[in-house]
Amino acid sequence: MQNDNLLNTEIGKVLRDLRLSAGMTQSKVANYIGVTFQQVQKYEKGTNALSITKFVRFCNLFEISGDKLLAKTGVWFKHDKENPTGKQVKITEVSLEEITKDPKMRLDAKYWIKKKEEDEQKKD
Repeated sequence: MQNDNLLNTEIGKVLRDLRLSAGMTQSKVANYIGVTFQQVQKYEKGTNALSITKFVRFCNLFEISGDKLLAKTGVWFKHDKENPTGKQVKITEVSLEEITKDPKMRLDAKYWIKKKEEDEQKKD
């Protein structure tokens, strides 16, 4: 069940990075989101999943769109015959062979690569 928490863990890392970049404490974030600082800790560790409402509040707080926040995680859902419900995978866990064979995966990969490049350019 390791993959079940992959998205939560990666979202948590992104939220922590955004919070630190903004120079905010967990308590300040908690006050804005409407939770305790302990809950923010759990979100950042990936222990607890975000509700849609909390996800939107985090996006508003850090002035980032939901798709950009998710793109920063590098997590996407792989669908295939062996896994029709969609397994969460990190982009780095997908082989180049898989990407080149599947048209949907090619489009997804292009999207994530473009997002990564845009994020890198913004940092410079």
